[in-house]
Amino acid sequence: MIRKSILIVSLSFFSIYAIAECGSPSAPKLPDGAVSTLEDMLAGQKAMKAFQAEVVQYRACLVGIDEEVGDDISAAQATIDAKLDEMRQLVLEADDEAKAAHEAMLAKYNAAVDSEAAIAGEFNIEIREYKAANQ
Repeated sequence: MIRKSILIVSLSFFSIYAIAECGSPSAPKLPDGAVSTLEDMLAGQKAMKAFQAEVVQYRACLVGIDEEVGDDISAAQATIDAKLDEMRQLVLEADDEAKAAHEAMLAKYNAAVDSEAAIAGEFNIEIREYKAANQ
């Protein structure tokens, strides 16, 4: 019981701390597929991969993973998902302040996921435009 109480208090404290300390990555400048060269598109692809890695690291930070998650995005996401599951279980018994902090963290987490998906979708449009312009 004491261990669970300590975990709930630390969840509340950490969630507030994480939101304040985790820096959201900036979206990369995407090439205009209709007029870009192959080199521009490859640079855009490289920027997208770097952005995706930064977003994964940001999400890791939000859930309390301080160390670098590495280049294997799938493995990193599995670690993040495990931490989220642990937090979901703890927050069930938390006080209102901890629950509010958890909800705020989840809102930022979900916004990062949505942002990554939207920017990836925009880049895919630019790829299609590049292919159409260079057939």
